[in-house]
Amino acid sequence: MTGAAEEVKGISYLSVKIYGKSFITLFVKSEANKVSACFEGLKDPAKPNTCLFAEVTGTLTIEMGANEATQQVFKFKDTSGNALKFTLESNQMSIVEEGTNGALAKKVYLEIGPDGTIAEEKVLGFDPTTVFSFTGCRTSSDVGFRGMTCDGLKMKMCSSGTAMNYGTCTLACVNGGCVEHVCAVTSTHVIDVDNNMHTIPDRCNYKVVDDGRWTLTAAFRDRRRQDVGLLDQVVMKENSGPNKIELFRGQVKLNDVVTDVSTATMFSGISISKTATKILIDYTSFDVSFDGDSAVITLGSKVSKSGMCIDGQINTNKDTTNLAGCDTAVQVDAETKDCTELKTLCEVMQGASFASCNTPFPPEKYIEACKDTVCKYPSADTISCSYHQAYATACAIINYPSDDYRTEAKCTSTPGACLDTYCSSHEFCGLQQNTETCLCRSSFAAKYTGNSLGEPTTCDSSSASLSLAVCLLDQKGVHYDELQLNDATCKGVKDPDTHMLNFKFDSTNKCGTETENKNNQLIYKNKVTLKDHTTGVITRHDQFQVDFSCYYSQPQVQNVALKIKSSSVVDTIVSGEWTYTLTMSAYKNKERTTAIGKDEELLLDTPIWVELSTTGLDENLVSIVTTSCWATQVANKDDATQYKLIETPGCANAQDSSVKVTGNGLGTSMYFSFNMFQFTGQTTDAVHLHCEVSLCDKTKTCAPSCGGGRRRRSPRFHRALFEDPNPGLISMSWTK
Repeated sequence: MTGAAEEVKGISYLSVKIYGKSFITLFVKSEANKVSACFEGLKDPAKPNTCLFAEVTGTLTIEMGANEATQQVFKFKDTSGNALKFTLESNQMSIVEEGTNGALAKKVYLEIGPDGTIAEEKVLGFDPTTVFSFTGCRTSSDVGFRGMTCDGLKMKMCSSGTAMNYGTCTLACVNGGCVEHVCAVTSTHVIDVDNNMHTIPDRCNYKVVDDGRWTLTAAFRDRRRQDVGLLDQVVMKENSGPNKIELFRGQVKLNDVVTDVSTATMFSGISISKTATKILIDYTSFDVSFDGDSAVITLGSKVSKSGMCIDGQINTNKDTTNLAGCDTAVQVDAETKDCTELKTLCEVMQGASFASCNTPFPPEKYIEACKDTVCKYPSADTISCSYHQAYATACAIINYPSDDYRTEAKCTSTPGACLDTYCSSHEFCGLQQNTETCLCRSSFAAKYTGNSLGEPTTCDSSSASLSLAVCLLDQKGVHYDELQLNDATCKGVKDPDTHMLNFKFDSTNKCGTETENKNNQLIYKNKVTLKDHTTGVITRHDQFQVDFSCYYSQPQVQNVALKIKSSSVVDTIVSGEWTYTLTMSAYKNKERTTAIGKDEELLLDTPIWVELSTTGLDENLVSIVTTSCWATQVANKDDATQYKLIETPGCANAQDSSVKVTGNGLGTSMYFSFNMFQFTGQTTDAVHLHCEVSLCDKTKTCAPSCGGGRRRRSPRFHRALFEDPNPGLISMSWTK
């Protein structure tokens, strides 16, 4: 537009605040040699407004909203090619002159209030670029902005030790100057908006700010010491809704979903973004800057708010929900060290690097909190630097940025270094050999004594697994990706959430598993070892080995006195971590489909079939071998009068043609048959059948070699095939 003209432009995408009040519309008006850009309607001397004015020369062309990407608002151009460009970003305006034919604008200034009071005036002509801030507070006729003195004309409501209240916006009066309300949560302390220090005594959650709509909570957890809770995460939750924002060291979750906020993300009207050194929350009631060690909160007003930042009340703001025992005192030996030098590092906040900030925003409480922590916490993570960084962030917020303090304060790590390092719930990001990595929380590591590096072996029916904590391995200088089982191709799998390293072998993938028969147990063994880095006769790596195994116990003697009318004997074997069942059953037919019924009488010389079967064994790993079966006329298996049906090492009695053995040593079940008999001249009613059963490693030859004929083989020759020093026995009895 040219000459006298008006234009209205929506600017909601800019989130502009002019002295504590948000605007979404810009009204531009050109008349004669003056241009006004107002935020509360077109310029009208009779109405209150907030306007930016420029006195210009020549005929103008006005361009509105040329580029949202650069947040340009409008541009004035004259016929000679000069231009005056205005850009808005948050609460800051930049005014840029373009062209070579001289200054386009004589003067640019801001006018607020119905009386035309000039709150700030910026004259252009010598500097090509001017930037000024709109941070401050207002009423209908008054305005206050950062840096003004408390006893100035506009600060009549602010005096030493009090605050200047402008409706929904409040500036703190500190050392005679007005600054925003800033609260810092860092390490194990909260420094509230009135610059009071509060020490967090435990490892619980604490309400930091609650404005009635959203609650900001700080979670404190242990790191290197169980008795010291340090800031671990920040959670912002909607009071009457489902929405939740979680800021962790290493990730951001929106409603429990991990979200990349490297590009600013809007969530329920709140902006969340991430820079190289911090995660930022921009909310109308308060803003949050979180660097992984500290959270610095900027509040517009204390009105209608509660929480540690406002009242500093430990008990009323503590939240132990789902954190049973978080406030239980833990007895740990105190740090024994001379912390004089560490305390001196805390005093850097009073040095030259922070000189401009010390007067408007005194550091004494930050220094006091810093000294309190460095003396009770290990110095490995340069914990003092979290206080320096929190104070530096607060100073930058109130427009008094610090110079580089990190060398003097011996802060070796980069600010926000752990923001890109995700650690599981039992870990924290800390320094090890000057590198940020995930280390075990002291409460987690305390569970593992001696050389324990993880959970006990888990044995299922056909597999075994072992879980090692990667953080425990790291503390021993062991790289998890160099660990393997006996078979070098079997590596551990690191769980991306829990950071546990899982190893497993089963019947399909045995991973070099070895077997051993010992003390009535069939043991499956493997081990976790380091990849071999040996060069010639030397190595530069410590030896590392973790053994783990599972076992089957051989069945024990079970002399269950059942008569033939009960057709089976069941024995449940529970041993170690593996459980299985051994059953002896009697049938009337070869197909073993018709069990001998209750009270059913069998005539002598009637054929019966006896099956020995198991459940719970993996037939890919083991077989059962019935090495011998014999009958006695009393329950004692060692009675002198015996009749052999199956002879060692598992072959039918060559002298009894009715005995036939099938499937012995081929799987987890077998059966045999014989014709009913009784002992001659016996004085008891019962006949007792005993069978000796062994478990055999399937990788070996388990089936007895009995040959095609009835000739008896040498027991010594065959027993070596499935050596079992402690075979189990199972028995069955019947009457005439």
